[in-house]
Amino acid sequence: MFPDYKRYGVMWMARKPLASAYDMSGAFNNVSLTLTQGANEQDVIDRLDDILKDYGGIGAYARKDQLSNRFLSEELKQQKTIATIFPIIFFGVAAFLLNVVVSRLISLQREQIAGLKAFGYSDFDVGLHYTKLVLMIVSLGIVIGIVAGIKMGQGMSNIYMTLYSLPFMTYVLKPQVIVTAALISMSVAVLGTLYAVRSTARLPPAQAMRPEPPAIYHSTLGISMACGTMMTGGFQEGAINHMVEVQFGMSRTGDLTVIYTEPTSARSLYSLQSLQGVEHAEAFRYVPVNLRFEHRSYRTAVSGIPPRGELMRLLDANLTIIDVPEHGVILTDYLAELLQIRPGDMLTLEVLEGQRPTVQVPVVGTAKEYLGVSAYMQRSSLNRLLKEGEAITGAWLSVDDRYQKEVYAELKGMPRIAGVVEQKSAIRAFYDTIAESVLFFTFISTLLGGSIAFGVIYNSMRIALSERNRELASLRVLGFQRGEVAYILLGELALLTLVAIPLGLLLGYGLCAFMAFQFDTDLYRIPLVLGINVYAFAALVVIASSIISAIMIWRNLAHLDMVAVLKTKE
Repeated sequence: MFPDYKRYGVMWMARKPLASAYDMSGAFNNVSLTLTQGANEQDVIDRLDDILKDYGGIGAYARKDQLSNRFLSEELKQQKTIATIFPIIFFGVAAFLLNVVVSRLISLQREQIAGLKAFGYSDFDVGLHYTKLVLMIVSLGIVIGIVAGIKMGQGMSNIYMTLYSLPFMTYVLKPQVIVTAALISMSVAVLGTLYAVRSTARLPPAQAMRPEPPAIYHSTLGISMACGTMMTGGFQEGAINHMVEVQFGMSRTGDLTVIYTEPTSARSLYSLQSLQGVEHAEAFRYVPVNLRFEHRSYRTAVSGIPPRGELMRLLDANLTIIDVPEHGVILTDYLAELLQIRPGDMLTLEVLEGQRPTVQVPVVGTAKEYLGVSAYMQRSSLNRLLKEGEAITGAWLSVDDRYQKEVYAELKGMPRIAGVVEQKSAIRAFYDTIAESVLFFTFISTLLGGSIAFGVIYNSMRIALSERNRELASLRVLGFQRGEVAYILLGELALLTLVAIPLGLLLGYGLCAFMAFQFDTDLYRIPLVLGINVYAFAALVVIASSIISAIMIWRNLAHLDMVAVLKTKE
C-alpha cells in the first residue's frame, strides 16, 4: 500500500523478449479487459472467475476496486469532504464577523440613521446603504481569495503529482468556479448581515435616538468559534501520529516483513532465524478471500498469525492485546461494520487460491486497526481449514539495528523471497502518501484559524473601544490613570475571552468528531484523538491574540480625546 521508492520500482519491457528470457512464451499472470458498451460488469467478472479458476486465478475485479485507483479515488473523496467542511466553517465565521461588525457599526450610527429617516430617507435606502458596504468588503475579499486559491491549487497539484507519480497534473481554474465562489461569498455575506440590515431599515427615528447597550455575547461567541476552528487543524496531526503509533508501534512491531513467492513450508522459518542479527521471527499465512455474510460481501485476506505473538498483536478498542482463539475469526472493526456482522454470527470464506474451498467460520471478536481491513485466525487453524499442512506465506523479523542492512541484503538475495518490507521505510512512505496531503490542510486550517482568532478578538476590542470612547475619556478627565481605564475595558474583554475558551474547546471537539467520521474509509480511518496539546494550542493562540490585541488597544487609549468629552454631546 505504501511503497518504498528507494527499494521498489516497476520496469516495463516488451512481452516477446521477456518471454524468451524466462522461456515462457505466451504466458501471462495479469490481464486487463475493456468492456463493450452496455456490457454487464459483474457478469463478465463472474465468467472470468469461472474460466481462470483452474489456472490459479484469484478473482477478477473492476477498475474501481483496483488498489491504486481506489486509493486515489478515496483521496479525492476526502478532498471533496474537506472542500465541503472547511468552507462551511469559514463562511460561517465570516458571516458571523460581518454580522458583528455591521451590528456594532449600526449601534454607533443610530443617531445618524434616525436623522436620515427623519429627513425622508426610506427603509430601503438605509438598508441598501449598508448592503453595499458589505458587498464592497466582500468584493475585496473575493479578489484576494481568487489569487490565494490559485496559488494553493497549484501547490496541491504539485503535491499529488509527486505523491502518486503522475506524469503531469495541470491546475485549471474554470470561470464557472470563480463565478460560483463569488456568488456564494456574496450570498453568505448578505445573509449573515440580513438581520442587522433589516433591523436598521425598520428602526423608527425616535427609537434610534436612544443609545443601544453593547451586546456582550457577540464577542464571546466569536472567540469561541475561532478557538474551535483552531482545533480542527491541530487534531489531524495528532491523529496521524496516533495512527502510526498504534499500527507500527503497538500492533506490528517487527523490523522487517518477508514475503514468499508462494506458500512455503514452515520449516523455512529456521533459515531466517539463523541469519546473524535476527533476534526473533514469527511466520504468517496470508490467504486472499471473499468474505460473505447474508447479501453483503467484501474481498480482502485472512491472515493466519501465531497466538500470543510478539511481533504481531491484535488490539481491541481500548488498545488492549487480544489473544487469537484457536477456533473462529477476528475481524477489524470497520470490516465488521461493512458486513454488518457481530460476534457469534457465521461468516462465509470463499478462498481465492489453491483448491478454492468455501468454508464457514464463527466470528469471535473484532480488532482495532486504522489502515486497511482484514480478518485474522490462528495460523494452525487456517492451515487445517485449507487442509494444507504447516504452510506459511511470509514472516515478521525482529532485527538488531547493527545488522539490519546486512540482513536486508541477504534476504533480497534468497530464492523464493518475493520482497522485503522495512518497517521504518513503511512509516516514512505512510507519511509521504497520506500525512503530507492531510498535514497540508492542517497548516492551512491552522493559519486561517489563527487569522480568524486574531480578527475576532481585535475587532471586538476595537468596537468596544469605539462604543465606550466617551465614557473612557470621561474617566480620564476625572483623574483616572491610563492603566486604570485600560483595566476596565481590557479586564472585561479578558473575562469574556476566558469564558469563551471552554465553549470554543467544546465546539472544536464537535467539529473534529464530525471530520473524523467523514474521513472513515476501508483504506484508512483517522481516529478522534485530541491530546492536551491540541486544546492547549488552540487556547494559547486565542490568549496570544488577546494579548497582542490588548497591546494595540492600549496604545489607542493614550489618544482619547479628553477635550471633546467636555463638550455637550448634542
